[in-house]
Amino acid sequence: MADQKMKERRRVSLMIMVLIFQVLSASLHGCLAAIGQPPRKPTSIHPRAGVRSSVFLPVSGNVYPLGYYSVTIGIGNPPKPFQLDIDTGSDLTWVQCDAPCTGCTLPRDQLYNPSKNNFVDCKDPICLAVNSPNPPQCKNPNEKCCFQVQYADHGSVLGFIVLDTFPLRLVNGTLSKPHLAFGCGHRLQNRGLHPPTPTAGVLGLGKSKASISSQLSSMGVTKNVFGHCLGDNRGFLFFGADFVPKSGMTWTRMLQSSSDKHYSSGPAELLFGGKPTGIKGVNVIFDTGSTYTYLNLKVYETVLNLIRKDLSGKQLHDVKDKALPICWKGTKPFKSMRDARNYFSTFALSFTGSSNVQLQLPPENYLIVTEQGNVCLGILNGTEAGLGTTNVIGDISLQGKLVIYDNENQMIGWANADWCFSAASQQPNNKKSTHLKPHNGFHSSFLFPVTGNVYPLGYYSISLSIGNPPKVFEFDIDTGSDLTWVQCDAPCTGCTKPIDHLYKPQKHILVSCEHPSCGVVHFPESPHCEQPDDQCDFEIDYVDHGSVLGVVVADVFSLRFMNGSLIHLPLTFGCAYDLKNPGPYDPPAAGVLGLSNGKASILSQLRSFDLTRNVLGHCLSGKGGGFLFLGDDLVPSGMSWMPVSANSKHYLSSPAEVFFDGKPTGIKDLKVVFDSGSSYTYFGFQVYEGVLTLVRKGLTKKPLDTVQDKALPICWKGTKPFKSVHDVKNYFSTLTLKFKDTQNIQLELQPEAYLIVTEDGNACFGILNGTEAGLGDLNVIGDISLIGKMVVYDNEKQRIGWISADCNRLPNSLDSNYKEDIQQPYAANFGILEENHPKTQGSSESNVRVRNREL
Repeated sequence: MADQKMKERRRVSLMIMVLIFQVLSASLHGCLAAIGQPPRKPTSIHPRAGVRSSVFLPVSGNVYPLGYYSVTIGIGNPPKPFQLDIDTGSDLTWVQCDAPCTGCTLPRDQLYNPSKNNFVDCKDPICLAVNSPNPPQCKNPNEKCCFQVQYADHGSVLGFIVLDTFPLRLVNGTLSKPHLAFGCGHRLQNRGLHPPTPTAGVLGLGKSKASISSQLSSMGVTKNVFGHCLGDNRGFLFFGADFVPKSGMTWTRMLQSSSDKHYSSGPAELLFGGKPTGIKGVNVIFDTGSTYTYLNLKVYETVLNLIRKDLSGKQLHDVKDKALPICWKGTKPFKSMRDARNYFSTFALSFTGSSNVQLQLPPENYLIVTEQGNVCLGILNGTEAGLGTTNVIGDISLQGKLVIYDNENQMIGWANADWCFSAASQQPNNKKSTHLKPHNGFHSSFLFPVTGNVYPLGYYSISLSIGNPPKVFEFDIDTGSDLTWVQCDAPCTGCTKPIDHLYKPQKHILVSCEHPSCGVVHFPESPHCEQPDDQCDFEIDYVDHGSVLGVVVADVFSLRFMNGSLIHLPLTFGCAYDLKNPGPYDPPAAGVLGLSNGKASILSQLRSFDLTRNVLGHCLSGKGGGFLFLGDDLVPSGMSWMPVSANSKHYLSSPAEVFFDGKPTGIKDLKVVFDSGSSYTYFGFQVYEGVLTLVRKGLTKKPLDTVQDKALPICWKGTKPFKSVHDVKNYFSTLTLKFKDTQNIQLELQPEAYLIVTEDGNACFGILNGTEAGLGDLNVIGDISLIGKMVVYDNEKQRIGWISADCNRLPNSLDSNYKEDIQQPYAANFGILEENHPKTQGSSESNVRVRNREL
């Protein structure tokens, strides 16, 4: 490319790379490795009508110590995965290539292997795009289109342009297989002092027609818009405009010039601590290919002098550190930026000609804490690095922000985003701190207040916000179901909620029948797809012969971590538009929150994003209410733990022996399912009859008489109406399940765990005949037997635990202000969709809720 500028790509390895690549003519000697193989026919890069959807890719990496961010993309048929360094400062995507290869850093079996028909010839339009603005010098039309990338440390990559399939899962579930042009790098020279990054190549995201984003747009796959959110060890990248926030973004116009193919903006004035610095007219390039930020000599020296002056009198001292040139040490080693940030002030770039458009760079956007515990300046001297007067905004200043490159409208936008999953980007809370340390890289946990009771409501629920803008729905929490579903205006037949309380789906959120998630929903069967792009349907049958019919969709859920961070995350669920409920009562909630251990559950989906551990817990109060949490931050010590079956989608216990009043009953090898989706506890016929007989026998000569009550089949009345279970519990004995193959683990069901007092003042038996209810010999521990206990489902270790707890208040780790926060609908303005959404079968309820499940 003309007017090439050089940049330093500083990692721990201090590798230096070019700001943009350079394409050389086909006469380059390195292209001779491909001689004799025919080129492809010319490839059209003209737009096709009908942009379809967007693409989401998880990102891994960090600023320090790795020094790069990457995505994994499959190339070829069958696809082979390649880890590519994401680079908005480069146009051409290239991978290490076995043609054969000289100097490649990956094992041969991990290299891209081109086939005979992959090569692009010198006259192909894509070769013209690669060489733009200068046409390639072709001796004859059949020459291969070659390229060379030169590095500032005098290393280089030489290769030729090829075409191959990039299978991409669109957010509407469709699998797109565009043929994209990229570089096959087969001659690498690394003359620097340090090894290159362990990636297979570079994902070029620049502005030219050769970039991946431009190619996807020209083929009608996505719009020429993409965005990234870079965090600590994770983040995401998306192509397309579906998830550009409708509000909350700061936008500035891209600079336009014939020679500038980068994402440049300006001019801007530099501020420090909110005050002018005297530095004006600064143009900057947004470049994820640079680990750190580079400023030209004049700007760099001003910035460094301002920081040093600001540090005067503070307990920081200069120190040498191999990570970066300028570093400081404190009175003791820093553990994170949270420890060091208060010593430093915020920089800002205020863009001239734009109203209140500023790019804020707080300390965490220009500093790192090294493994020695020092704090180092992540702004470097660009002139010294060979960049001349160019200023580059690198990864360190982009992390913790959603950054969008809108090539359709020639705009760059950004917004602060805790949901990039960067611990470094979290701001201190002016309330009492609620931050809990992440475990092994996981962000935090989620806590939800629960409403409901066993009687008279018969369910416990939480409220969740879905969509953009968000709409609040009440969900029945159900550890016995996988698929989360909500009543849906598609339109709806048989829905129990008013039309303005229904979920309204959009076409682009439908999951296709071909999508792997649809297979999970129908597992162990396969979905019946007449066409791959057909929508993914689901149907749930109920014990009372009611049913729910609907379509699987994916939309944004707004969720707040316990540390205060707010994320807007795409999750898959069911849009139920045909409900039949022949039972005596309408379902009370808008839908069901599936929390079983199947891949389709909400928890499994959150775990697939590496947001939290696959652990959940609930504490249901006998007085009504309680709380539900996802993640392991609230798991207490002193729990009784029992392994659960690894071969069941439900939380199925070890075999247990039943005791009544501390004495053996003769009932052994009883397996039970822990199910918050059932109001009451259900035993198979023989167990039920045995337990009921023991209860009746225990009531002999006690002042209780049987009575009919509409609430439940078996009830008793006293000499006067009971006001609560406390009035009657002394007439009954404790039922205990002692589990085999465990160390004295037992579940005690005291009278309040199997009795209710009805509105008529009667005491009724909350253990029901499961065989009569249609459950066969299945035994279910329902809500009534779970109240007053914190119950934890640890899918990481395949175990379930419980402990007596006060479920009438939220955990001590949260203050009252936070409690008020989490009960509010969350303002959602952004969404992403993962490539592989987990989902599943679900089920729902009759008034005395029993799910029709298959173990």
